[in-house]
Formats: sequence, C-alpha cells, structure tokens
Amino acid sequence: MGRDFYAVLGVARDASEDEIKRAYRKQALKYHPDRNPGDRDAEERFKACAEAYEVLGDPEKRRLYDAYGEEGLDARGVHHGFGGFEDIFSAFGDLFGDLGFGFGGGRPRRRARRGRDLRHEITVSLAEIATGATRKVRVNKPAPCSRCSGSGAASPGDVTPCPACGGRGAVLRVVRQGFTTVQTTTPCPACRGEGQRIANPCPECDGAGLVRAEKVIEVRIPPGVEDGQQLRVAGEGEEIPDGPPGDLYLVLREEEHPLYERRGADLFAPVRVDLLTAVEGGTVTLDGPDGEPVELPLEPGTQSGTVKVLEGAGLPVLQRPGVRGNLFLQVWVRTPTGLDAAQRDALRRALEGADPAPADGDPGSHGRWKDWVRALFGGG
Repeated sequence: MGRDFYAVLGVARDASEDEIKRAYRKQALKYHPDRNPGDRDAEERFKACAEAYEVLGDPEKRRLYDAYGEEGLDARGVHHGFGGFEDIFSAFGDLFGDLGFGFGGGRPRRRARRGRDLRHEITVSLAEIATGATRKVRVNKPAPCSRCSGSGAASPGDVTPCPACGGRGAVLRVVRQGFTTVQTTTPCPACRGEGQRIANPCPECDGAGLVRAEKVIEVRIPPGVEDGQQLRVAGEGEEIPDGPPGDLYLVLREEEHPLYERRGADLFAPVRVDLLTAVEGGTVTLDGPDGEPVELPLEPGTQSGTVKVLEGAGLPVLQRPGVRGNLFLQVWVRTPTGLDAAQRDALRRALEGADPAPADGDPGSHGRWKDWVRALFGGG
C-alpha cells in the first residue's frame, strides 16, 4: 500500500495550497539536517516530507495522487522523490533561504534533476554463487513517454513560456527593511521553476511525461556473493526527460540448498554411506556446490558422525581471487534394513566385540543435520 502524503505533512485531504506549504515548511524545518546533525531518522523524515510536498504542492500530481494513490503515480511513471539533500534544496531552497542554514541556501530552483534509484530482488542459486553467473533481469521502470518525448504536452505547441516569469523559471523578490532594500531571486511559484506551462497534457502519459517501460538488463553476478548484498547497475534506474537516470540496485537473495548449509565461505553437508563402505573404507561421490562431483575418501572403520574436511572445496571469497572456504562433510552410516534372521545372525556374530556405534540421537541422525550446524554457531 502506498504512503499517505497528507498524513506525512499532517494536513487534511482538503487542505489548501497555502496550508500544505505551511505544513511542509514546519515539518522541514523541524527535521532539517542542519538542526539534526547525524540523526538518520530525522534525515529520512526530511526526505519524506519533501516527497510529500513535491506531490501535494503540484496540482496535477495531487490530482493523480488523490485519484489513484502512490501506486497510481508509479504506474503512470510520475516522478516523485529526490536523490539527495541537494535535490531537495535545489527544488525548495526558497523556503529555507531566510534561516541562514549553510546547507539549504536561497538558490534559484533551476535544478538538474536525476532519476530515482530503483531496487529489485533476484534469487541466486548456490551453483551461481560458487562459479559466478550472468543473468538477464527484467525490470519494469519509469521512462520518458515516447509520444510526447517526455514533455508531458499533447503537442509542441501546447508548451508555452510561463507568463508569470516569462519563461525564466525564477522571479525577483524585493524586501524593504527600513532604509535597506534586499533583492533575491526565487523559483517562480506559478510554474514551480520550470519556466513553462502545458495547455493540453499528453493523453498517453496524462501530462506526467513518463510511462512504465519494461527493459531486460544483463547483469554479472560475481563469485562469493552473500544473501542481502546489492549489485549497483549504473544508469539503469528511473529515466527522466530532463536529467540523468538513476541507478538500479539488485538485492541478492540466496536460494536455500537441500544439501549444503553455508557459513560465510565454508560449507557443511552430510554424507550417507552404507555399513559395508564404512567398515571396509572406500570413496564416496556426491554433487559439489557447483554441481560438479566431489570425491570423499573414507578409511576402514569410519564411524558415523565423523567430520571430514576438504580444504579449499567450499565457496570462493568475494573479491579475493583464488581464496576459498572449506567443505565440512559429516559421515552418516546407514543401518541395513530388510535382513532375514540368518543375515541378522551373521551380522551379529561379525560385530561381536566391536566398538558400539554412536547413538541415534547424535548429530548425524536424520533430520538434525542443519540444526546441529546452526547450533555450532550459536543458533544463528
């Protein structure tokens, strides 16, 4: 569900433009970064207030938001949000110009906007983590409307200079204080600093200048990545007509493997062997983390629960070529079933005097393998 921008600013849904502006100024001053140095919560609230005002302070964006909500803005490719503080101050710096904050200043609004950064989750398998992979990711994102080339107007003739500022995007403000006259340049309130007005909006994008577009992006996943890590794809975020695009951040989610348990670059897994192999010794083959076979030699008399370590057979360490973790394999000896009386008697005679096998409740018992591994690391 989208955010309630009215609640962010603390105004009613029928609030006037002046009420919205006053509410934003009050909230922005409260959470201004110069008044709250180092406070990350205040920074996020400051950005949220700016985004809410960007939508509610623009009549056309507010109309679309009231009708369709934030999801409706996104679905129609309507830009809302900022890349950072500089964008906010460039857009609304005139609201802070009289406070003397070094961060905000009273600069004209003619801002070089930038598209928003986008985030997208992808799932990666253990084999892809072990070897690295190239993936094609399908991303649905805002892009300039092809019909109006991002202008938001039905035709080029529908874009006219703002009559209030003559197309400059800024107006001169004169303030008299006693015998002193102070002149400042501020963004034009009529066109919000754009310097132009649109008579008839484009029917394709409803005047927003942006639409939703699908794009397939090829991404290289390096070996050794971990769950939750992000890959940055520069320039593949939101595209806007009057500025550079944002970036795309791919959040990696590791797929749980049915056999292997991962701890950093080390891997843990059970190896099931029959009783005869455990007694006589031999070589057991299993699928490795990259899908290639891994051979585990066992000496005669291997006990159930024994842990074998294959050094360097784990996962690669990210950005450290040639460095790999280890593979820890715990032996499970399978108990033969379906024996007749004569076979059981022969087995009993063969095992008389032998050391007792581990109890069924040891770490190698069925269903407890990953619980045992997690217990080694404090249940994490």
